Amino acid sequence: MKKIIYIDEEEEARDLYSSDLKNLFGVEVEAIPPVEDIIEMSTALIDQHPTLIALIFDEKLNTSGDVTYTGIDLVSEVRKTLDKLPIYMFTNVVDLEHFAPNDWQIDYVISKGAIKDQVYIKKVKTIALRYTSIYSKVLEERELRFEGLLQKHIQNTLSLDEQEEFSRLSNARVKPAALVESIPTLNLKEKLDSLEEKLNCIEQNLKD
Repeated sequence: MKKIIYIDEEEEARDLYSSDLKNLFGVEVEAIPPVEDIIEMSTALIDQHPTLIALIFDEKLNTSGDVTYTGIDLVSEVRKTLDKLPIYMFTNVVDLEHFAPNDWQIDYVISKGAIKDQVYIKKVKTIALRYTSIYSKVLEERELRFEGLLQKHIQNTLSLDEQEEFSRLSNARVKPAALVESIPTLNLKEKLDSLEEKLNCIEQNLKD
């Protein structure tokens, strides 16, 4: 079952907004607190990647003092491995100028204050559906391409360019799983089997 993980340092906020986010995205929302170590937190999310359609982070994860990193910091860490998974910042600050240019690893900023406004919800639902659809298409295209190259590899008919591409895709399959195995995680459930490939047109859409 596909789901969204929502991370907030405040238990009250997790309880308050989980149902709103579930209503907004139409899937199960798992609300959890951040863990002290950012690498451990990031790795736990990577471990659950096959079940995710998006991540949602509170901006000020360090407010309570339990962790030293912010939502932006966690986005940057997750993006080292999951560069196309939709990630949303959930905050009271919706002025886009508040975020520095290098913070645009975020796909969209969702307003806590407007989360119950029906007009706003409709707008965000449209945007979220677009990101989810593009992301799903990226994964499907990558899997099809890998399967095609795998067949040619078995038949020993890969061109030099295809050999390089197949090697990149194979390495990308191993990289997330190796990262998960090398660092202790919160919940080791499934090995991440993501596919990495150059799909420039679709990938550019993800950044728009």
